Amino acid sequence: MLLCAVGRVIESGRQITLRLTSTHAHAAHAQTLLTNLSLFLSGLKNTAEQLSPSQCWERIWVRILTPLLTPRAALPAPSG
Repeated sequence: MLLCAVGRVIESGRQITLRLTSTHAHAAHAQTLLTNLSLFLSGLKNTAEQLSPSQCWERIWVRILTPLLTPRAALPAPSG
């Protein structure tokens, strides 16, 4: 999805912002994913000083693996 995006870097003082403009049909879905990732990383950054490196990595791995380990509903049996 992001291969169809045009990126622009905006620097303001000590903050760097990456602005992506997408023409992909699923751009809204990509925006939601990137917003959630940004919120997770900013929350981790805010608490990182209070956590050990292993605790930071544990939070990252939990975030990565949770969607993969969450059970999904079984597919319906073929009819006919």
